[in-house]
Order: sequence, then structure tokens, then C-alpha cells
Amino acid sequence: MFLVFFNSVPAFNILCMIISNIVTLYLIFKIKPYKEKKYMIRDGITEASFILIHIITFPLLKVEDLNEDNYNNIGVAIVVFCCFILLAHFSILMFE
Repeated sequence: MFLVFFNSVPAFNILCMIISNIVTLYLIFKIKPYKEKKYMIRDGITEASFILIHIITFPLLKVEDLNEDNYNNIGVAIVVFCCFILLAHFSILMFE
């Protein structure tokens, strides 16, 4: 809820999301909420991908410093990580 009050500081929002994903990733492997290991691996891949997506969005905060190629490369990297998340979830779904 407190992120709503910091909407004018996008770097703080992204940093909070990264910290939240790191804590979630740690808890997934520490508490082990699933009986089967494949679900923990799936969620670990998802959280790690979200961490990487949030990290690569930091350069987008200073759009004036980026040229069009760098801007497009960041967008492609975000799409690739999203596809990787979908692939992880789809592969677990197919193995069930």
C-alpha cells in the first residue's frame, strides 16, 4: 500500500519489487511450500525472472540517455524473460 504514495519515485517502486521478489525466492527454497520439487523450481524460475526483469527496467527510468537500439534491446529482453516464465509454467503443466 505504501508504494502508492511513492508513485512519483519509480526507482523506489522497482527497488521494493526487487526486494520483495528476493524475499519470496528465499522463502520458496527455505520453507518449501510444495511437496513436489518441480513446483518450487517453477516458482524459483518465475521469481528469478521477475528479479531480472525489474533490474533491466532501471535504464528505462532515464529514457533520454538511451538510444533507440538500447531501448528496443531492453524490450526484447523483457519479452524473452516473460516467454521463459511461460515456458516454465507450460512445461510443468504438460508433465502433469
